[in-house]
Amino acid sequence: FEAMVDYEAPTQAPPPPFSPPVDRTGPPPPAVASVQDPFPEPTPPVPMDWDDGFGSDKRKRKSSNPMGMALAGFAAAVLILVGLKMGLKKEDDTPQITIQQVDIDPVEAPILEPTPELEAEEEPEVEESPEVKPPPRRKRPAYTPPKQNYEAVAYYPKADPIPEVEDLDEGIPERLRTDVSMFLVMAQSGHLTQNHVYDLEAIGTDDDSYTQARSLLLMNAEKARNARNVKKYLDQLFYLDENRYNPVFLSKRARWFANNRRYDRALADAQKAEQHWARIPPTLVFETKAEIFEVQAASLQGLFYKSEDDVDLLDKAIRSWTKYAEHVDDRRSDLEKHADDQIKKLDYARKRLR
Repeated sequence: FEAMVDYEAPTQAPPPPFSPPVDRTGPPPPAVASVQDPFPEPTPPVPMDWDDGFGSDKRKRKSSNPMGMALAGFAAAVLILVGLKMGLKKEDDTPQITIQQVDIDPVEAPILEPTPELEAEEEPEVEESPEVKPPPRRKRPAYTPPKQNYEAVAYYPKADPIPEVEDLDEGIPERLRTDVSMFLVMAQSGHLTQNHVYDLEAIGTDDDSYTQARSLLLMNAEKARNARNVKKYLDQLFYLDENRYNPVFLSKRARWFANNRRYDRALADAQKAEQHWARIPPTLVFETKAEIFEVQAASLQGLFYKSEDDVDLLDKAIRSWTKYAEHVDDRRSDLEKHADDQIKKLDYARKRLR
C-alpha cells in the first residue's frame, strides 16, 4: 500500500502577510456578509513532481501510478459532493417568496365602481369651559343724585290767557289750542296709555298747547323711570325759544346729564337755571332750587373724581354741598344727612391729598 501512494502530500500555503494598521477617524464600515458559493470549484489534483521549494534533496519523480490518480479523483468527487450538500442546505435556510402571476383578460376584467365617501361622523360638542376672567379693578363710584327728588318736581305750565275776540286783528288767524287738561291726573301717576301718548305727541309747535303736552309726556316718563323718553321730551321742549330759559326744564335736563356722568353739561345747565330762578313758579321754588344746588355739588364732585388731584374742584364741591345742606335743613332731614355724608367723603379726600 505504501508503494501505491508513494508521493508527498502538499503542505498548506503560508498565510498572507498582515496589512499595516489604518487610522480610522469615523465609524467602521458595515461588514459585508460573505456569501458562500453553493457550487465551489473542485480542488485541482496535486502533481506528483511538485517541488516543495525548501531545498529537499529528494529526486523529482513523475507519477505513473493509476491507483493514486484514482484515489485523488475519488477524493475530489467527495469534496464536490460535500460542497454541493452544504450549498443546498444553505439555500434551504433562506426563505423564498414566490409571486404568483395572474393574467387578467382586459376585456373580461370587472369594472370597479368608485368607493362611496363615508360621511364624517359628527364629533360630539365639547362645552368650552368658561374663561376665568380676573376680577375687575375697583373704581371709585361716581356720585348719582337720588331719584326721589327727581320725581318731586311735577311741572305743568299754565296756558297763556286767550285774548278776547275784539282784541284780535281781522288779518291774524286764530291759533290752534288743544285742551290737554284731561291727561293731567294720568300723567302725574304715570298711567298714560299708548293711545294717549300718540294723541299728545301729535300736537305740533303750531299749537299753543305744545309745551303743556310735552310737559305731560315728560311727567309720565319720569314716573315710568324711562330715561330715554325723559331726554327725548326735554329736547322737544327746548325747540321753542321760550323754554330755553325755563329754570324748571333746565334743572331737569341738568339732572339727566349728571345721572349720565356728563358733568360739564350738567354744571352749565344748573348754573343757567340758578341765574333765572326768579321765573320759577312759587309752588316749585323749594324743590327746583334744591335740585339745582344738588346737581351743582354732584357735578363738581364728579369732576374732582375724574381729575383725582384737583384741589380747587374739591373745595368747590365741599362748598356746594354745604350750600345744599343749608337749603334743605329745615324741611328735609334726609337730604341734609345725604349732604353731610358727601362732605365727610370729600374732607377725607382732602386730608389724603395734603
